[in-house]
Amino acid sequence: MNIKYIFLTLLSITFYSCNSQEHIDFKVGYLPNHNYILTQNIVSENNVKYIASDKILQKLKENGVENPTVTTETNYLKSISKTGNLKSNRLPIEVEILDSSNPVLKKGSDVYGHTLNNKVKIDSITSTALTDDRRKALMPAIESALQQIEYPSKVFRVGESFEQESETSMSVAEETLLLKIKSKYTLGRIENSTGYFSLIQEYVIESAPKDLEFEFSGYGTGQIQFDERLQFFTKFFLEMEMDLKMELKTFTIEVKTRNTTDQSTEVEKASR
Repeated sequence: MNIKYIFLTLLSITFYSCNSQEHIDFKVGYLPNHNYILTQNIVSENNVKYIASDKILQKLKENGVENPTVTTETNYLKSISKTGNLKSNRLPIEVEILDSSNPVLKKGSDVYGHTLNNKVKIDSITSTALTDDRRKALMPAIESALQQIEYPSKVFRVGESFEQESETSMSVAEETLLLKIKSKYTLGRIENSTGYFSLIQEYVIESAPKDLEFEFSGYGTGQIQFDERLQFFTKFFLEMEMDLKMELKTFTIEVKTRNTTDQSTEVEKASR
């Protein structure tokens, strides 16, 4: 065999071995003096069907309620989050709304806060569309939206998984249901220090009003991209479905919800 060929083959094998990555250091959090440019699109489709007597259905029709009621809503958000210098585990963060379909958080709104041990705390909001009372009421919601889920800080190998649990609420016909979200992340592959995770979610009813009869099912599937060097998720895509049938005193309601969340984050070191 040609000596040159053997040398090139060994060289290519060595190069591949040095550049292949079998594990990733999974550590999620904001870095000091960085900009995080978020682009988020959420499309929600809801189909609500009422099962009742002809008298009740006629009353709904007279009140302008279609049966079934089908709605589609698209929410768009683009923002830039700027972090400052880290001091005693406290990292200042400023969020500027660049574009938004939300009538409250309009373009030009600013949110000021900080992270302490990766926990986000909102200090103030500036917006021409907000009253003082509305601003105070909105701060916990924004704080929750910016909050990073507590992910395990460990090294993952391809094929390994981890699970998380979180909660949310769902309001239907003046009834509120508390949902538990069970999420399972599995590392599928690693390329250029980016981990590609699959995401499977299951939604279950955690609590509901007493004597409320219902049938419920919900699940979600998606993909996540995690940049090891930036310690942040750069891509998040999730499709979820929830089906609910609820027996009320005078009628039955069936709700089918389909949501798609497509989110990307560009992270860059600040020049300031």
